[in-house]
Amino acid sequence: MLYPMPRAFIANVLRIQGSSRNLLEATEDTIEELRIEAKMWERNARKLMLDLDILRKEFTSQSKKQVELVTDLSTAYSEQGNLKREIENLKVMLEKSTEKRDMTEDSIFQSRGQKKELENEIRHQQELMW
Repeated sequence: MLYPMPRAFIANVLRIQGSSRNLLEATEDTIEELRIEAKMWERNARKLMLDLDILRKEFTSQSKKQVELVTDLSTAYSEQGNLKREIENLKVMLEKSTEKRDMTEDSIFQSRGQKKELENEIRHQQELMW
């Protein structure tokens, strides 16, 4: 035999069913929002991975360039040292050359002076002979 249900009970059951539907809809909405957010994070993660790859390649390129520049700088310092030594050698050679020239000039002037003296002496002797 079926007993009639009180109205309060029926209202309570309907209220519970309504709140379950609301809860189910809210849960489904939350799940959808979380899926959308998860997709967004996945896109961001992929973009960041691409950015990371680009930065790694750039870093590698910059590192190679730095090694080349350090090598060039080392070569330039070496060449600078060689040029400084060459300049010092040229200075020494110039000094020696200047000393030789001065000595040669002195010698020439002495020779000219001696020649003049000899010429004067010869003239003097010739005058004495005549």
